[in-house]
Amino acid sequence: MNQGEAGGRLWPAPAFDVVNVWFAEVYDPTIHLVIEIDGRLDLTALHAALRDIALAAPVLRCRYLEKHDRGYWEELPLAAVYAAISCLEEPFSTGAEFSSLPVIDPFTGPQVRLSVFRDPGARADTIVLSLHHAAVDANGLFQAATLLAECYRERVEKRAPFILPLWEDRGTERICASFTDEECSRAYTRECAFAENWGFPCHTLSRDTPRWARLDIPPARFTVLRDYAKERGATLNDLLLAAYFTALLAVNGDEHLYGRDLGLLGTLDLRRYLRCIPPRSICNLSVGYELQLSAEKGEGLEEILPRVSRMMEEKKNEHVGLGTVVLYEKAYAAGIREGIAPLFAAMQETYSGEKRKNPILTNTGVIPPTVASYYVGENGEPVTVRHVWCPAPATYPPGSILLASTFEGHMTLSTSFCSGHDAGAVARMMERLDALLPGDPA
Repeated sequence: MNQGEAGGRLWPAPAFDVVNVWFAEVYDPTIHLVIEIDGRLDLTALHAALRDIALAAPVLRCRYLEKHDRGYWEELPLAAVYAAISCLEEPFSTGAEFSSLPVIDPFTGPQVRLSVFRDPGARADTIVLSLHHAAVDANGLFQAATLLAECYRERVEKRAPFILPLWEDRGTERICASFTDEECSRAYTRECAFAENWGFPCHTLSRDTPRWARLDIPPARFTVLRDYAKERGATLNDLLLAAYFTALLAVNGDEHLYGRDLGLLGTLDLRRYLRCIPPRSICNLSVGYELQLSAEKGEGLEEILPRVSRMMEEKKNEHVGLGTVVLYEKAYAAGIREGIAPLFAAMQETYSGEKRKNPILTNTGVIPPTVASYYVGENGEPVTVRHVWCPAPATYPPGSILLASTFEGHMTLSTSFCSGHDAGAVARMMERLDALLPGDPA
């Protein structure tokens, strides 16, 4: 075993990585990419490809640890990745009763799992690539998935991929370097003023096995949505934010929420602020931002969409997300015990004590076709990728996350819920979303 396989190296974890480990107090920070395939993949080649990407991107084979009040990534032996792939002789369910998705413990590692679901009644595979959010964001997930597909093709063709192990610059100091101290200070003041002021209906704060609800938007309807937003001077993401907010209000059941400013979170990729974006970026550079929206009873999409669009334009001019970067950097500069732990203790008190957690919409945007470049399966037989999408992260009450992902013009909206959530409210919210969004309902 050479040094590259033996592991043992230690790298400092930047503030964003540490924060996303601690977010386990709020939800499960394991993120997933689902690839539905007609045909059977070559499992030997797939297993080798997983090993290849863990060698190319060392963070994937690490475990997270904390010592001396700082966070670190410790590289595990490459053999630890061998157990990170599983094959189940069962179909992957896309209804309310999902097949169980992996939960990654960053402290034990590795930060990657690959699950293969084989439908015994058909020659069809579904693969689920799961990574921990402390290691990657959605962009990093897609880049890791692209690398997996590339290595798989090489392995199927009996060629060893050219692997160049690379520990990337994972810190957000390079984001702040793009702005003046004054710009950073102003952004910090603005973005630290948010408050959790409502939550999704729930009975208890259980953290049991989650379920999912899914709404599919086929390509023809997706075009209608995009054109509807454009005709009103808005983006598709603006439309999703407005529809989600409207649906949440409709099912919440609290009349006192109307006419009040309520927090709705979105997410964005901070790579837009980098002066030079590296060709490969298997790391975490995503951040949340907050909109304060209000609506009167009876108002719908036509009234709320212009407000969302206007606020989003303002956010873009204010370098949205920069203030949160500064917040996390300041917290981590004080150490885990004095900075990070109190930050999350305060969050947890609000979530559990007052049952408030502002809902979140995360839009991964268009999933690149390169994640799905699987053409040959076992015994050299051709395979075809049917669909690719991302399930929402497992979210604990009183939280709510709606995740939108789009592949080849087919958008999938998904949300997760535990037994403590009001399951009826979840179903009504998804039905309301379907009715609100333009085009023929699914």
